[in-house]
Amino acid sequence: MKKRFIAAAVFAGLSLLGMAAGNYFPGLLFPWYREMSRFLLDHLSRATAHIPFALWEPLALVIAAVIIIGLILVIGQKRGIKGFLGWLSGTALTAAVLFFAFNLLWGLNHYGPELSEELGLEIREYTEDELKEAVNYYMDEAENLAELVERGEDGELLHDDLKEWMAAAGSSYGKLADSCRIFSGSTAPVKKMSIFWLYMSHAGFTGIFIPHTAESTVNPDAAVIDLPYTMCHEAAHRCTIASEDEANFAAFLACSVSDDPDFRYSGYYQAFISVYNALYKADKSAALSLWTEEYELLRQDCGAAGDHYRKYEGQVQKAAEKVNDTYLKSYSE
Repeated sequence: MKKRFIAAAVFAGLSLLGMAAGNYFPGLLFPWYREMSRFLLDHLSRATAHIPFALWEPLALVIAAVIIIGLILVIGQKRGIKGFLGWLSGTALTAAVLFFAFNLLWGLNHYGPELSEELGLEIREYTEDELKEAVNYYMDEAENLAELVERGEDGELLHDDLKEWMAAAGSSYGKLADSCRIFSGSTAPVKKMSIFWLYMSHAGFTGIFIPHTAESTVNPDAAVIDLPYTMCHEAAHRCTIASEDEANFAAFLACSVSDDPDFRYSGYYQAFISVYNALYKADKSAALSLWTEEYELLRQDCGAAGDHYRKYEGQVQKAAEKVNDTYLKSYSE
């Protein structure tokens, strides 16, 4: 029991030491850490790709079940303080090892060079006129692409076999990798959640990347318009792009160069949503004036996506957002 507590403290300490090094001395970690992370994730994803389901889901259930059953046995059999400390030491060691593995495999990429540096892009302030111009551009592109995707009799978006989309998303960074190494890495298919998807819907998550199994996974209950983009977003994390904003931008780039119009539409739709929301915050009336009837399909798809997600809004989603915010802030994001 004592040894387990000591081991847990060692693993936790090493994890925190790595985070401190990434935060204050990133030059000591990069680029070798990113290369190591990409190498490990590539080999892990190749191994887990042979499993037709998201391996992390049953593993998470097993770990949770062992911890809960262990506590029930401690209480039920009245093992006293010694039994409880034995359970606590085992739980602490499990958590510390998982935390250490998370940072070893991927987590410290949060402190890596920004994607703009990797791509040689200049980050600067933009004017409101430039923002309006961007909204108009992405609205036009999205509306044009909206006419190319498959729809049902009522105009609702349809999706191809999800396996085809997930395979395409897994290899979506192939074209970009030729010009920038940050996009290189695993091309294993993205997987869909089979166990936790309903909880994820209520929590407001459309996808998640688990470094322990190197699996990029998508919630199949996400709005159809979001699925291709979300798949590319989670695949971006597997390319060692940890920042959420940067993974969003990477997903747009991957979608924009895709041969599949569904992916291109999903990417330009998300880009439009992003710049439109920025304009709405800056000048609500200007944003509303651009939202005219000529964008019929885009308006319809925005409405359908909003209706889809609205039914899941509630306290669970608010709590999940706070947890996610806390996680991101802990890595200085």
